[in-house]
Amino acid sequence: SGEDNMCHSAGTIGGGEGNK
Repeated sequence: SGEDNMCHSAGTIGGGEGNK
C-alpha cells in the first residue's frame, strides 16, 4: 500500500489508502 498514490487498491504495488 502507498501513502499518496492514485491507486485505490490495497494490496497492489503502489496501491494505497492515500487516494487524493
